[in-house]
Amino acid sequence: MVGMAVLLGMLLVIGLLLYRNKQLKNNNKELLATIRQLQTMNARQEEISATLTDKLNDTLQKLSELTECKTSFWVDLNHRMRTSLNGLLGFSQALLMNNTTKKEKDAAAQQIQQLCNKIILLADEMVDLAKIEANQLEVLPASCNINKLISDILHQLTENREYMSRQVALKLALSLDDEQAIMVTDADKLKKTLLHILGKLSKLAESDTLEIGYRVDSNASITFHVREVKQPFTDTSSNEIILRQSVRSNGKHFTRQQGEAEIGMIIANGYAKALGGELDFGSTPDAGNVVYLRLPLNISKKKQSNELFCSPENWSGKTILVVEDDLMNFLYIEALLKRTNVRLIHAKNGEDAVEITLLHPEISLILMDLRLPFMDGYRVVREIRKQNHDIPIVATTASSMANEEQRSLDAGCNAFITKPLDSDELYKTIRRYIR
Repeated sequence: MVGMAVLLGMLLVIGLLLYRNKQLKNNNKELLATIRQLQTMNARQEEISATLTDKLNDTLQKLSELTECKTSFWVDLNHRMRTSLNGLLGFSQALLMNNTTKKEKDAAAQQIQQLCNKIILLADEMVDLAKIEANQLEVLPASCNINKLISDILHQLTENREYMSRQVALKLALSLDDEQAIMVTDADKLKKTLLHILGKLSKLAESDTLEIGYRVDSNASITFHVREVKQPFTDTSSNEIILRQSVRSNGKHFTRQQGEAEIGMIIANGYAKALGGELDFGSTPDAGNVVYLRLPLNISKKKQSNELFCSPENWSGKTILVVEDDLMNFLYIEALLKRTNVRLIHAKNGEDAVEITLLHPEISLILMDLRLPFMDGYRVVREIRKQNHDIPIVATTASSMANEEQRSLDAGCNAFITKPLDSDELYKTIRRYIR
């Protein structure tokens, strides 16, 4: 019996040992599986870490390139601005010399006008670049005649001495009749986009003729083009690369000579995206370089006036109140309106403007500067509207903020024009509203 008990005890111990061994084997398998899982997770983590490190390095590289590019932009723009200002100072001094002939003074005055226009364009470029970078471009769509818009571009370039000095002719290729060439878009941004493309492509072109035109695509889109008209064959692929890279890589790897084309194409690309379109580029042996601007085609049935320019009228017997704190700006307006025989009253601040409006019911129209000391133009307009709801008020401002026009209309203005005042636009606006 004792032997039997010992045998059973041994068998029980052996069974327990076998069971424990089996448990240990199972635990070992689980442990090995966990180790393999941890190894896989560790490898995946290392892969993710390497990918993130590569992305971080790539981002840092792009940030460095962007910083370098921005620095190059501002240095180039500063150089061009200072060059224009130096020329402006030089020609101004020439006007003050006693021994300067009338012919020389007239030539100097023309040069001063050209330099002032160039400085304004440079300032606009600085603002455009900042808005594009901050993604703050605001599109204000309206009905416009694209044939008239392109004709305006042609007229503007023929009066631009810098463009004309390149001796690059401009050819139009309009696909629609004037009555059909109506679309809804931001005409100002579309015009600026095409002007940038024309101006910059003309600096790279090896041809003496550029063609600007458009075609209506079957997929409810419109494609504008600016292309070289060139013969015989000349390799132009390098310039296509210049244009394409200036947009896609923010202008890196450009020589200083190509700097203006680089900036212009980046601005054009920013405007194209804001308009809901895109730029594309091509180069063929027989036609040279071509830049395409594809936009969604929004048709408008509203007819547009084909009037391009407006000559001053005789407004004798009319009175215009000019609210302007800057004397030079008032003198400029006075010079523009001198041929119309209109009577001008000058108010240097908002308080005077409100008082003069009440004392002079014969005032036919008000030109209201929005940036005034003490009481800004918006508040002045609201104060005037409390007493007079009928007098036409035209807001004028040098500000480039996109909401200025809507703010002025909300305050009670009838129209809005930007400075520097264009004589044709000023005449048209006054003609429309003067009573």
